Amino acid sequence: MSIHKKTLKTDVEELITLLHAEKPSARARAALKLCEMGPGAVIPLLESLPQGEVPGAGSPQETIIVSVLSKMGRRITPMLVMALDSDDPSVRELAAVVLGEIGDPSALEMLHKCSREIAEGSLEQMLLQSAIQKIEGPSEPPSYLTMQEAELEAKCAKEEKPKRNAMYL
Repeated sequence: MSIHKKTLKTDVEELITLLHAEKPSARARAALKLCEMGPGAVIPLLESLPQGEVPGAGSPQETIIVSVLSKMGRRITPMLVMALDSDDPSVRELAAVVLGEIGDPSALEMLHKCSREIAEGSLEQMLLQSAIQKIEGPSEPPSYLTMQEAELEAKCAKEEKPKRNAMYL
């Protein structure tokens, strides 16, 4: 490993530690610096979820990690998609959560592929399905009743409202 990569890894690890600092200003500065690092910070952040934490449960640590990664936006989608192939299920699950938050449609093909290959009903499959649903939006067409209500509302909005009798004003 080159000196530059070793220093970068150390910097990322120190910033990840600061994400859990007591002072909000220290946490905010660390989050900002990690966001600026972009793709170089993605895998260390995904791997930083404490052992035993369940991705998707919304723990404070996970919330911070997901928030920082989400703020990096679509530029990290390729790294997150690669993370879906990780040997570590927690990394795959957390990557799915972040992909859902970012909402980049370019991740859909891999999310669908992973969802088909994973055990039915597992936490990982549920998180993959959740990410897919967030990106694709609702899959059910509006019900007939909803369509009728929308038509009625549009019709009523077009109709001219009766003028009030000046005598009763």
